[in-house]
Amino acid sequence: MSPPTITSESPEIQHFRLAYPELMPFFDAIGGVALPVQSEMSVADAVIRHIVGQMLSVKAAATIHSRVMLASEAFKCRPWQLNNSQLLECGLSRRKTRAIHEFGLVYDTRPDEIELWRSMPYPSLQQELRRFWGISDWTAAMLAIFNFGHSDVFPLNDSSISRVITMIEARFLSGKGSFDPKPATPFGTHLAMIFWASLDRGYWQQG
Repeated sequence: MSPPTITSESPEIQHFRLAYPELMPFFDAIGGVALPVQSEMSVADAVIRHIVGQMLSVKAAATIHSRVMLASEAFKCRPWQLNNSQLLECGLSRRKTRAIHEFGLVYDTRPDEIELWRSMPYPSLQQELRRFWGISDWTAAMLAIFNFGHSDVFPLNDSSISRVITMIEARFLSGKGSFDPKPATPFGTHLAMIFWASLDRGYWQQG
């Protein structure tokens, strides 16, 4: 389900009107999009969800994550305590299986430190996650946006965001240079949500 559109002109749209005047037909069509509500999910559970979701469609990720959680319930353990075969049977790749196990080894030794990720500034969160094998900046961005309530994160390494940038450059910026997300600050997350909403709502298939 897409986030609700904000009907009155919100502060972020006012900001984008000045920062990206060429894109106002796009912003007018999509409107302001509400940010995700900060999640109460534990940091560990959120990390597992986003590791599973790397490079997958939302539907495929949800299916595999559901299998992982059902398996961990069946064996009465945390997801990273499932063995390789059990995780692979859920549909995970060997790379993601290793990433989950390596994260779990650290979490089991210092869970309180990792749960503090929720309150970290985004650059510090990125640095922390880069210490873990198989966990990318994309995972840090998804945690920040969908679990920790950060309002200024624009994940350039997200494939859907990259697709929208390509289409924006072709439709609105032809001959005017490439799209620069920096002027979106301090509303980077709002911009990302609008970009995702444009795909969900079929904006780019319209004439």
